[in-house]
Amino acid sequence: MIALSIFAITSCGSSKKAVKPFGEKIEASESLTYALDAPKGVLRAFGEGVDTEYGYAYRFAVAQARDEMARILKTQVESGISLYRKTYAVGNTTREESKLNKDRMGENEDLITSICTSSVSGAKAVKTNQYYNENNGEYTVHVCVEMDTEVVLNNLDYDKIEQLISDDQRLEIDFNRDQFKKQLKADIEAYKNKR
Repeated sequence: MIALSIFAITSCGSSKKAVKPFGEKIEASESLTYALDAPKGVLRAFGEGVDTEYGYAYRFAVAQARDEMARILKTQVESGISLYRKTYAVGNTTREESKLNKDRMGENEDLITSICTSSVSGAKAVKTNQYYNENNGEYTVHVCVEMDTEVVLNNLDYDKIEQLISDDQRLEIDFNRDQFKKQLKADIEAYKNKR
């Protein structure tokens, strides 16, 4: 019985092809590598577009890259608002107030998205890779968009950000735009270094 089991196991294994444990190695496109390697003071993002018309594929890739840049910025702005509230709130925050702040942030998510999307709308494509698939007639376009971090931060609508923060009646100081912007800039650089 044992001999049959061993024979069955070895015969099954020998009929299989050698399998690579991690699959095929894929090289990243230059646009993606370029986006991930942004120098200090520059914000970059990557996007991909696929279409049978090259122009549509390119425009979709640029739009997707700008959306990615806006998402990166949105994460940092939400974090900055949250940190600002925690740092400058008077007294202890009750569980109810903490929940109210989270609910408020959720309600204002569309506004924050709009603020960030508007801020990066001028991001330009700085690296492009194009691929054409003859089998299905589709173009695949990879794009890296770039914008100076200072320009992105200057484009933010701080009046609307202040309005989001000042809804918290427990803040002991007025909103300081320069301080908020400085912290946001540091947070963006820290985020880039983690990628």
